[in-house]
Amino acid sequence: MGGTGSTLSLVIAIFLFSNQRDQQLIGRWSLLPVLFNFNSAILVGVPVLGNGLYIIPFLLVPLVNVGIAASAIALHLMPAVVYQVPLGTPSLLQALIGTNGNWVTLLVMALDVGIGVWLYRPFVKLSNRLNIQGDGLDATER
Repeated sequence: MGGTGSTLSLVIAIFLFSNQRDQQLIGRWSLLPVLFNFNSAILVGVPVLGNGLYIIPFLLVPLVNVGIAASAIALHLMPAVVYQVPLGTPSLLQALIGTNGNWVTLLVMALDVGIGVWLYRPFVKLSNRLNIQGDGLDATER
C-alpha cells in the first residue's frame, strides 16, 4: 500500500498526528504521488531513509501487511492476485483489479492501511516531541 514501506499509511499518520508544519506540507504535496506508488517525495522530504526514527515502521508495516494478506488468502477469505496490474495503478485499486473485483480484498487493504497508520502513529508523535525539544534547544542557545 503506497509503495515501499507502506508510505500511504505514513502520509495519513502525518495528517492525523503531526503538528509540524513542514511535515504537513510534505504530506500534502506527496499524497497524490504516493497514491500511485511513487513515494520518492515522502522518502526524501520527511526524511524516512535518512532518519533512524522512521526506519523501524518503514520495515515493520509492510511485513505486517503482507502477513495479514497472506493470512486472508490462507483462510480463503480472498483469492490471490492472478491478473497483472499496470504500473501506476492507484494502490487502493491494485489488489481489487488483480483479483477481478473481489470486495473482500478491498476490505483487507483498508485494514492494512489502518494498521499501518496505527503502527506509524507513535513514531510520528515521537518526531513531534523531538522537534519541540530541538526547537527549545535552539531557543536557549541563541
